[in-house]
Amino acid sequence: MPKLLKFFLILSLSVLLTACTDTQEVDYFDEAELTTLSESLVTEVVNGNILAVHDRIEATMKKDTLLEDLKYHVLLQSIDAGDFESFDETTVEQRKDPLTKQIQAGVIVRTNCENGTLLYSFIYNESLEIVGFAVNFEARK
Repeated sequence: MPKLLKFFLILSLSVLLTACTDTQEVDYFDEAELTTLSESLVTEVVNGNILAVHDRIEATMKKDTLLEDLKYHVLLQSIDAGDFESFDETTVEQRKDPLTKQIQAGVIVRTNCENGTLLYSFIYNESLEIVGFAVNFEARK
């Protein structure tokens, strides 16, 4: 479990550092391709194939990210959501980090579920490998 915690801590720090630094927007990625890729990965996860996400994780991060831990995280967030109903909205943001000079794309896929909303967050590197992934449940009010 500590490796999963480490993975999500890195993701959180990446988001925090991105938000707190003077990043510049770029137009490197094809947003339609990112949308299609991310929505297809969500479809795989909804169908129980978390391996599709795990296979796209960047190599150095993959060695610290166990498939079982990833499954546990998704299950933990989605168990209260109920059945998947539809895609709601997908947003894409592209940035170049001023410190590392790496270009990354962040994609958030918002889905409607029986009991609320699931947000799937992906961060991709220039090779379209996943360098950040999270799932968050929002209950209906």
